[in-house]
Amino acid sequence: MSRRRIGVEDTLPRTSSSVSRRQLVMGAALSSMISELPSLRDPAVGACQAWLGLEAQYVTLVDAWQMTETHFIRAGYWRDQSDHTSTIIPDPRELQDIGRRLHRLEKRKQQLLLVLPRTPATTARGIELKLDVLAKVINPDEYQTTHDLAVSIRRNLAQPNF
Repeated sequence: MSRRRIGVEDTLPRTSSSVSRRQLVMGAALSSMISELPSLRDPAVGACQAWLGLEAQYVTLVDAWQMTETHFIRAGYWRDQSDHTSTIIPDPRELQDIGRRLHRLEKRKQQLLLVLPRTPATTARGIELKLDVLAKVINPDEYQTTHDLAVSIRRNLAQPNF
């Protein structure tokens, strides 16, 4: 059994046992991302606008994927066997590139989404944007009532008399 050195523990910073090393590293990485956002009075505004911008890029890429896939299907390049796909399609790099970009965007969105609950909204605009993100994250097909509630609260906040 090792002996405790007197006074040393009191000078070292204490970490919460509920926070893992992974969370600490991710938080440090994300704080640099958020610090690069435009400096605003409400930190939630910049973080939510960044997330919504990533979501818009993601939707655009999904549309591009669908259009490319539709083109390949109509041209007769798409087969039921996925192992033949890359050999049949004349240039599969386009779909592969879109797939990689979608993966990177999804990863960045998830990183920002992990930070948003701890990011304070100090203005009505910050609260509105947090609700916009929430409404996008909640799948209305699976959680219709919860989605409708988030959209309703957002609408209430947008009223001029609020």
